[in-house]
Amino acid sequence: MDPGKTIGVDYLKLENFDGSNFNAWRRKVIFGMQFLKLYYVISEEKLNFKENSKDEISYEGDDHFCKSYLLNCLTDHLAEVYSNKPYARDIWNALEDQ
Repeated sequence: MDPGKTIGVDYLKLENFDGSNFNAWRRKVIFGMQFLKLYYVISEEKLNFKENSKDEISYEGDDHFCKSYLLNCLTDHLAEVYSNKPYARDIWNALEDQ
């Protein structure tokens, strides 16, 4: 089996963060977001897009996917706590603040 053809979601599956060993978990999540080309959502300031522009729609889709990715990398309890945050960057900042 060609490993280059099997890279996918399973490759990026992490142990869910339970509140311990944040730094190691953080590095793995950043790698996953970079691989999925989503890291910019949490690392850069959101630009002011023209309303309903293709760029805004693309960003909103990436933000939704990034938020889902982050919540799926948390234990059920923590996902419940952070699921009320409207944007991926809000979740990320709240996790880093803890």
